[in-house]
Amino acid sequence: MRIVHLSTGHLGGAGLAARRLSAGLRSVGIDSKFVALSNSTYVPAENEFQIPRSLPQKLNSGFSTLFSQQYSGKSLVTPISTNLIDGDFLKRFIGDQKTVFHVHNWFNIFSQLRLAELTREFNFIFTLHDQRLFTGACHYSLGCEKFRTVCTNCPQLPNILSNLPSRAQRLANDFSDISFIAPSQWLFNLASSSNLLSNCRGQVIPNSFYGYEATVIEKRDQNSSIKVGLAAMNPKSWIKGGDIVTSLISKHSNGGFIQFFSLSDFAHHKDFWSTIDVLLVPSQADNSPNVIHEAKLWGIPVIASDVGGIPEILSEDFDSCISLESLTLNVIESEILRAYEFSNDIIARRRESERHRKYIDSSLERHIEFYKLLPSK
Repeated sequence: MRIVHLSTGHLGGAGLAARRLSAGLRSVGIDSKFVALSNSTYVPAENEFQIPRSLPQKLNSGFSTLFSQQYSGKSLVTPISTNLIDGDFLKRFIGDQKTVFHVHNWFNIFSQLRLAELTREFNFIFTLHDQRLFTGACHYSLGCEKFRTVCTNCPQLPNILSNLPSRAQRLANDFSDISFIAPSQWLFNLASSSNLLSNCRGQVIPNSFYGYEATVIEKRDQNSSIKVGLAAMNPKSWIKGGDIVTSLISKHSNGGFIQFFSLSDFAHHKDFWSTIDVLLVPSQADNSPNVIHEAKLWGIPVIASDVGGIPEILSEDFDSCISLESLTLNVIESEILRAYEFSNDIIARRRESERHRKYIDSSLERHIEFYKLLPSK
């Protein structure tokens, strides 16, 4: 069996999860390869490959990205996608054994129409890192349930563009041959109730963290300010709770008892995890953030909103899960103080890290079992 992982990028949640899974599969003797868009920062390792792009294709991709950023509402909406891959490209990776193409992120790799065509000829599995595959456009529907039928008059797009998602859904109206993996039960339930994926085979499997190293470090400066980590690439983003984060930073900017540290400010991520006491994730919408899994592997208590798949990976007696209605400065500050007590309890932190490692370690075996269920094409 050969597994070919396809991703828009080699970094970020989807790209990193794909590369870790591919490396993990190779470690147990499975022929696994990783393929991502060509990028000046991407240097492929062994069994990794780039998707070449001509200048016109790069311009088209750039237009798709700018269009989405310009017209998206609160959640990212990407109703159009540049197509770069055809059947001939995929056939380069097919050997004399069953080959599965595992797609982790497909924006500006496939168009919806091309996806529908290719799934009839090749074995495809999609890991859903958000809702886009079955909504036709929006990464998070924010309570809208039109994806259960058809996404007409999208509330997140201007009126003149509001039917683009339904057009994308029509182009992808034959997804019956694909299978999907959801990292959270929350996302699995939504996908299974959608018009596009309700008849498809699916399973809940957490993202792979094969090869990820984390150490529970005992805090030495327990009498200093509380160091709170912010892990979103853009902490000011509304979807990542940017409003509340901005208010907290402003309140404590002049010598408050809390200091804030952003993951993006650290050249080496291990330095971030060895610095912070608590991780704050006040998302308005989210699936199963890799950064929360990382925090738990480091034995760092997490304070997060109770949206999407987040509650599934938090521990009631170690982390804090706050409803959106209760997500105020006072409540967050109170939970930071509570979490700080755990950050100084090395025994509790090691116990939580070991518990979560066992949960994550099931990912590799569960992926392999799912691949075996697929018929050959």
